[in-house]
Amino acid sequence: EGNLSKNQERSDKLNGVLERKLQNLENNQERIGRLENVLERKLQHLDELNEKHSDARSDSYRERVEGWIEEEESSIEDIEAKLEQVNGWIVEEESSIKDIETQLEQVKDWIQEDSRTLNN
Repeated sequence: EGNLSKNQERSDKLNGVLERKLQNLENNQERIGRLENVLERKLQHLDELNEKHSDARSDSYRERVEGWIEEEESSIEDIEAKLEQVNGWIVEEESSIKDIETQLEQVKDWIQEDSRTLNN
C-alpha cells in the first residue's frame, strides 16, 4: 500500500510538471510567432529604408537614412538572436516533456503492478 501511495503521488507530481512544461512550450511557440511577425515587419521596413537611401537627393538625407538603416539592422539582429534563444528553449522543453512522459509511463506501470499485488 505504501508503494502504491508513493507512486500515485509521484504520478500526480509528474502530471503537474508535465502540465507546466506543456504550457511553457505553448507560450514559447506563441512567442516565436510574435517575433517572426515583428521580424517580417522590420525586414519590410528595412527594404523601404534602402529604397529611400537609393532615392535620396541630398547627402544629409542619405546620411540620416543610413542611421535609420543601421538601427533597423541592429534591431533585426536582436530579434533573430531572441528567435534562436526561444527555439533553443522549445527544443529543451520538448526533450524534457518526452522524458517526463516516459517517467509517467513507468510510474503508471508501477501503479498497475502495485494494484495487482494488493488485489492478490
